[in-house]
Amino acid sequence: MRKRAAGTAFAVVFAHAAAAQAPQEGAETFREPEPLAEGATSPGASAATSLDQVVVTATRTPRPIAAIPGSVMVIGQEQIREQLWLSSDPADLLAKYVPGFNVSNQSISGASETLRGRSVLVLVDGVPRNTPLRDVSRIVSLIDLNSIERIEIVNGPSSIYGAGATGGIVNFITKKAGDDPLQVTASVNVTAFTADVEDSLAPEVAGSASGNVGLFDYYLGSRGRWSENAYDGGGNLLPSDPFLGQGGLDNADEANVDAKIGRTFGDQRIELSGEWTYFDQKPKYFTDYTTDPVRPRATRTTASRSGRCRPSCTTTTSTSAFRSPRRPPSIRWCSTRATR
Repeated sequence: MRKRAAGTAFAVVFAHAAAAQAPQEGAETFREPEPLAEGATSPGASAATSLDQVVVTATRTPRPIAAIPGSVMVIGQEQIREQLWLSSDPADLLAKYVPGFNVSNQSISGASETLRGRSVLVLVDGVPRNTPLRDVSRIVSLIDLNSIERIEIVNGPSSIYGAGATGGIVNFITKKAGDDPLQVTASVNVTAFTADVEDSLAPEVAGSASGNVGLFDYYLGSRGRWSENAYDGGGNLLPSDPFLGQGGLDNADEANVDAKIGRTFGDQRIELSGEWTYFDQKPKYFTDYTTDPVRPRATRTTASRSGRCRPSCTTTTSTSAFRSPRRPPSIRWCSTRATR
């Protein structure tokens, strides 16, 4: 592509130089065109052509969407930034923009997250996150949207990344280093429910640093969130564990750390990436499952005279991958620990 563009530019310059020479006998005299008025366009100028967006999830190689025989869509950075003003849960973003993606159950369970009623395979930079034990559970809601550049969705069954994609594939592409030697970003958000602002404050802090050092480029992103009680539209306190031991998203401490370092060799690239995810929920109330809908019990979960202790749910996940663009991930290690 670069060679073709350079050849075209050379041809234009050469033709212009030939036209500027003295005209031969009988030839028309070359006249410089008058400058256009501000805001006007040349009559012979054609409209700018926008190139088709390139995706890598559908075929494992970069291809334009128009060249892929299937239903593919991309959620870009603009949509992600808009969603971060409302919610940092990626499941809410997918339910908003992806047709056929089931609405989130507003917990870390993720059991209802399907694509067209079938299972969905979740990837991060092409590395599968699903496990035979939990499938898609406790995966999507724990991904940090602040470190995501775009999301590629492939509808329909596929086995290109292995089993688990009977409904489709969702690939989260993380951010990469820019051209600047050092670029630092930081953001602080605070959300609350109007039913009880004081007891529902949920501050969130996120930051990233990226740049280039010699022949290598790097990216480091981190996020922390601390949530309190959650309320419905009627001002009623929502249960912290509405699905019998699966946990929720309130009264929890969350943390994400993403890091990657790589080097580009022409059109080839070698990259080493790693991620650490932490989620610890400590509900203030037990859940009463005898009511419909379920609701918090009046008894608090803090230690009492009878010796009953407060329940907690902790999930820690670490993932690292070494990958090349022409080969599937060669090293993948993932461990999940959940205690109640």
